Amino acid sequence: MKRHMRWSRVVALAFAACGGSSSPLAKLSDAFQESIQRQCQKAFDCKSSYVASMHQNQTFENHYGGATVDACVNSLKTLILTFQGPDYFTKLDASVTAGRIKYNADDYETCFMALEAETCDQFFRQNGATSTPPAACDTAEVGLVATGGACTIDDDCAVDGDGCDSTAHTCG
Repeated sequence: MKRHMRWSRVVALAFAACGGSSSPLAKLSDAFQESIQRQCQKAFDCKSSYVASMHQNQTFENHYGGATVDACVNSLKTLILTFQGPDYFTKLDASVTAGRIKYNADDYETCFMALEAETCDQFFRQNGATSTPPAACDTAEVGLVATGGACTIDDDCAVDGDGCDSTAHTCG
């Protein structure tokens, strides 16, 4: 999940971790979008534990993009699509189909189940609480395109730190 987890880590820093599915999803885009829902739900489930002074004095609502789970989900999806493009989720699935990304639905679910098990302080990364994601978080989504290889999105790239050049359409 190296490339995708990069976005999940951005989400974790801005929004944190999860809250509720029972079975792995066949499409990576569906799993990713569900993870957004789960992250926002977990945040709202833990809302009473949120300590603004540990998050640059941002109110919970400001930090999570609104006063409801739906507002949080919409805010996060908008942020992702702003940076990745309006067709990001379609391209994500196309890359899996084309063999540029390996998606393991069971590992994706294992990763998020571990995040769901976090305490609220671990979820918010506050009061000194930390957690270590399971190895499944590194194998749930893996970019398979080597540096210099053809790509359509950053997630395609196998090397951490590589991105897909929007002009040359190669990882680097």
